[in-house]
Amino acid sequence: MARRKFLREREAAITIQRLTRGVIARRYVHRKRAALEIIQRSLRSYRAMKHQRSEFIVKRNSIVNLQRICRSYLARQEFRKLKEDAVYREQLRRECQRREEEKKNVAATVIVKTIRRYISHRKIVKRVICATVIQKYWRGYKSRVVMREKWTGLTSQLAEIRGRLEQATAAAEPKDRLGSRTASAIDYLFSIRDVAELIYAVKTLDMATRLSEDCCLKLSQGDNKPLGQLLNLINRCNRSVPHMEVVTISLDVLLNISRVTSTRENVCCIPNLVPDLFQIMVVYRDAGGSIFCKVCALLQILCKIPQINTDLIKPLNKKKLVDHQTRISTKQRLKEDSQKRRSFNVGAMPPPRKPGAVGNTSIAVTEKKRKGSSSLATGPPWNQDLKPRFHDDPNVAVTALIRVLEISKIKVESKD
Repeated sequence: MARRKFLREREAAITIQRLTRGVIARRYVHRKRAALEIIQRSLRSYRAMKHQRSEFIVKRNSIVNLQRICRSYLARQEFRKLKEDAVYREQLRRECQRREEEKKNVAATVIVKTIRRYISHRKIVKRVICATVIQKYWRGYKSRVVMREKWTGLTSQLAEIRGRLEQATAAAEPKDRLGSRTASAIDYLFSIRDVAELIYAVKTLDMATRLSEDCCLKLSQGDNKPLGQLLNLINRCNRSVPHMEVVTISLDVLLNISRVTSTRENVCCIPNLVPDLFQIMVVYRDAGGSIFCKVCALLQILCKIPQINTDLIKPLNKKKLVDHQTRISTKQRLKEDSQKRRSFNVGAMPPPRKPGAVGNTSIAVTEKKRKGSSSLATGPPWNQDLKPRFHDDPNVAVTALIRVLEISKIKVESKD
């Protein structure tokens, strides 16, 4: 019984194998036949194309030969007619002369038209210029009349405003006046007790030196003791936010005093000025906000003094500035490359997390923007220098300083 079952299963397996091999063989034969048909069709089309091409070339050569024979025959007929018929030759000559005359007439017409257009354009331009000059003088006259009337009307208002200012100045308490506030701020620099009061004092000095030249002179008197104390204060500050604000405003004070011609040399007399400024540049180069830029601007202003210029163009100091420039430019370039890579690989980056999100909890964090100093974009009211106080970009600031030093060095070498 088991043997019969085994025989039946073997016959079934053999049948399945036979059928499968038959299907595979028929499929193989079908693919081969299809490939042969494609090869035959391609070969027949290629032979038909070659036959059609040869027939086309034969027909084209026949047509070209026929055209050549016809054109040569017509040309010989024309030449014979020209040789034998004098009237026809005269007719052709007259036709050629007529065409030449027409060309000359058209050319003369174009030249005349262009000259007339140029003359009329010049007349129109001259009239426009004359009208513009008349309008300019008339508008200037009317503007002067209007301004004269306005100035006549504002004279009384200016006198009234001047009187009120004089009354307010006379009625102001002595402690609220600018000189008194400057004196108290200078005295406070020698006895530091609180950072908030210190910030208020240096802001007072910034406002006073920005608005009054007398305050700049007062701050630079006394063997430059206030300026030396101010630089000492900058050196004793660290990179905390309040101390950085103190350093920023103190540099604004030095910038205000340096931009005044009468007090610029007093700033240069501060002991160890250039080494201290280079040390400040090193400390606040990477995370100092605008402090590095303001130091560069201060050195750029002070390099007009021969003593400071001589110190800055020394090889050691020049190398330090070049190192600063190289480091800052490399850092900016790496930052730009990183931003480009992030912009190109947006899909590979993780989804941005909200500020303050830790785990499953989200904390609303609002970054407190540090207030800047009270410095203006340009110089004091009495100063005619309209250049910016400092550059916002550290690379631009140090590059400008190096360029000024190179120009001054070239001038010194040329004088020698």
